Amino acid sequence: PSFLSSKATILDSTQKVLRNGTNGWTCMPANPSGPASEDGVWASAREAAPVCFDAAGLDWMKGWMARKKPLMKRDAFVWMLQGDLGFDNTDPFVTSKEEAGPDQ
Repeated sequence: PSFLSSKATILDSTQKVLRNGTNGWTCMPANPSGPASEDGVWASAREAAPVCFDAAGLDWMKGWMARKKPLMKRDAFVWMLQGDLGFDNTDPFVTSKEEAGPDQ
């Protein structure tokens, strides 16, 4: 939401800082596959799966992106724009039936 994102730090999908924020929140695309287009541009906000999170949420995101158990000091607050494109909830890096294991 704009009341968070307007003053949040904005990262691209490689975690490069696009804008430094002032409110302790960070926003970034959460689609682990990256943009589908060859030019590297997201087709829509839904494809990017934008997410904003507080400092504890950043700890969770770092663990998720490294495929490791996150080291949490407290509960996190995370906002998603509208959900994802159907990623597997047990392994968010599984994005198709072909990639899924028998128990997914």
